Amino acid sequence: MWISGLLLTIAVVWALAYWGAGTGVWIAALAVGLTVFTLGTAVTWYVAIPAWLLSAAAVLLLGVPRIRRRYVTAPLFQQFRKVMPPMSQTEQEALEAGSVWWDAELFTGRPDWQRLLNLPKPHLSQDERAFLDEQTDTLCHLLDDWRITHEDRDLSPEAWRYIKEQGFFGLIIPQEYGGKGFSALAHSEVVMKLASR
Repeated sequence: MWISGLLLTIAVVWALAYWGAGTGVWIAALAVGLTVFTLGTAVTWYVAIPAWLLSAAAVLLLGVPRIRRRYVTAPLFQQFRKVMPPMSQTEQEALEAGSVWWDAELFTGRPDWQRLLNLPKPHLSQDERAFLDEQTDTLCHLLDDWRITHEDRDLSPEAWRYIKEQGFFGLIIPQEYGGKGFSALAHSEVVMKLASR
């Protein structure tokens, strides 16, 4: 009896946590659980009354936002603030510089897959496609994997010269700084094509 009750309690708590149940649902589940515990078992009043009082205190402390913020959240926040080092200017700039894309959905626990499918598919620009079809193909013909990995353990001087002349090291560097200014997709396509050699 006790084991089945314990397993049922664990299952209910897990299910409520998994589905992100609100405070009202948790309170209702606690009330049902305590009622079953009080009426369904042979507990005496000196066990049942403290259980109900402790549960009522927990509901009051955790279920009422104003009380929870004052007596739970604020003290915990102060303790964490003492332990955590102050944020540097570099860290602050890094946090403010970024933005989230669809990957933010992954951290919600319930990603909206349709939103991902509705995003426009990336495509290569004409310059990127031309670079992939011409310069990247030419470089592929200059590469011999066996020779690179087993004999010379290096690229040939011709390959190094071609890489430098055609700007392979500046694919994602903006054009105003002397790079190609290619998209992440183009960079990935070039790397994949070269890796297939």
